[in-house]
Amino acid sequence: MTCEPACRRFRTYILALRQRWLYENQMMDMRCYEEQEQRMACHAMLRWVSKRGEISRVNVLNDCFNIWHAGPFATANGLRVGRHPLHQVQWSEINAALGDILLIMKTARFNFSRYILLPMGNHSKLSPADDNRTHYCLYTDDSFSILPKRHFNQAMSAFFACAKELGNFMETCDPVLRYPYEMSSNKVNSLSGLHTSDEETWTRAMKFLLTNIKWAVVWAAKHATERTQCDAN
Repeated sequence: MTCEPACRRFRTYILALRQRWLYENQMMDMRCYEEQEQRMACHAMLRWVSKRGEISRVNVLNDCFNIWHAGPFATANGLRVGRHPLHQVQWSEINAALGDILLIMKTARFNFSRYILLPMGNHSKLSPADDNRTHYCLYTDDSFSILPKRHFNQAMSAFFACAKELGNFMETCDPVLRYPYEMSSNKVNSLSGLHTSDEETWTRAMKFLLTNIKWAVVWAAKHATERTQCDAN
């Protein structure tokens, strides 16, 4: 009888040890399971990155240069390009958008033959390749002066020439990535890209142009790590 309290304490101790062992064993199983899940997730991510590296580059460029649309306007990084009687867009916004688009074309790492691109935000310019002292201003305002609009259209003409040259080069190197809208001279999809009093037509032309430029982003991403060799350049 005297050993009964000692036996009960021993049984209690054994039961406590067993419960502790079960708990620690369960926690170990859970940690092993979590680590296994983590390893599987990491391996899956590595496989995805190795297979989708090219798509990843496209996504990065799309994040940096997001070309989309908002109603009647094409947009570059959320900035609208164009003017509409029902939606007056300030020239400061349009100028900034055009600067972003010029920067997009600059990232294509293509040597334009006729013009040098000078992306400088909402005061971007283009310069003839054979005359660095001459600058065409890719920005304007609401002033009534004819001179800023004339300079702006000179810049737009140079801008369209560069976009068309890049499109021709892309099609030569990779016919799958040809522009969806045909470009000729100052026109895209038969619409003039020069700014006139018919701002709705100009807005539609810019929407078509930016759609083409979006394809240039895809091409630039695809060939980002390649030294493309084409006789066309």
